[in-house]
Amino acid sequence: MEAINGIVLSVREKHLRLNIWCADSQDIALLKGIGRRFKNMCGFHSKFEFKFMLHEKALKHDLDNKSYVDI
Repeated sequence: MEAINGIVLSVREKHLRLNIWCADSQDIALLKGIGRRFKNMCGFHSKFEFKFMLHEKALKHDLDNKSYVDI
């Protein structure tokens, strides 16, 4: 899929963090579609939350509710 640039999995003590690097952070419908398809492909239970975080905000540690896109 051309919209995905890369994927990184980080194993943490209390959780796993999966980063999907996407080419376009402005197309919210595309991001939600990618997140839903990935969650379904992996068979994750519905209790697991998936959110996209805007990379520009993460780099600046400028994280607020507008920085995340719920899947």
